[in-house]
Amino acid sequence: MVSINSLLLFTTTALAAAIPSSPSAKLIYSDLVALDNSVLALKSTIESYTGGLLTATPILGGVTAVHLANRKAYTDALLIPNATLADSQIIVDFVSDTLAKHIPQSVEILEGKKDLIEKDQLEGTVLGSLELLKYDHDTLSAACRCSSSFSALTKQYFEAAAWYKAPVLRKIGR
Repeated sequence: MVSINSLLLFTTTALAAAIPSSPSAKLIYSDLVALDNSVLALKSTIESYTGGLLTATPILGGVTAVHLANRKAYTDALLIPNATLADSQIIVDFVSDTLAKHIPQSVEILEGKKDLIEKDQLEGTVLGSLELLKYDHDTLSAACRCSSSFSALTKQYFEAAAWYKAPVLRKIGR
């Protein structure tokens, strides 16, 4: 039987091996890790929301953290030099395994809180926050598509990755 310690060591080793080699690719990878961590924190905050303005306040802080992490990734994506195909694959794999799953999960949890959001008259605030994050996603995706820093593989992924677009806005209220 495999022990938990062995499994954790294997997972940690596998994750450590999947870090880009070039400094510029490491920077965007680090930005995406920070973005995913902020998405996970926001997800946890949304899960904790039970109604009321007081418990909604941390959600706005979480949205701000996601926004700032996204803007850092966006800026760096515009500035970094070319990434290798191997580094691009690592970045694509990371996004596929994390953000591409965590963002829709967060949105699904938020959609489940729709009645509480309406009761607290926070629809406008939530919609504005989602529109901001959608804009952030779109511009980060565009920066990755247009930047010479990413190989065709990464550009292709970001073109196809519509993580949390229009269905959210329709379900929450628009």
